[in-house]
Amino acid sequence: INGFSVNYELASGDDDFDLDDLSDGMAVEVEGYLQDGILMAKEIDDEDDLFDDDDDGDDD
Repeated sequence: INGFSVNYELASGDDDFDLDDLSDGMAVEVEGYLQDGILMAKEIDDEDDLFDDDDDGDDD
């Protein structure tokens, strides 16, 4: 993620996300901390709605 290696051995999936579903290029939200240049993930959630348009207003 942004050039950081991610260690997710101790991470859990958020909500109904299973870590077995992780794949390269997937948009995810990772909560954790940096340790010696490695992102130590505590919780991972998929962001399948990351590129959705959340604007419910009328653009007319």
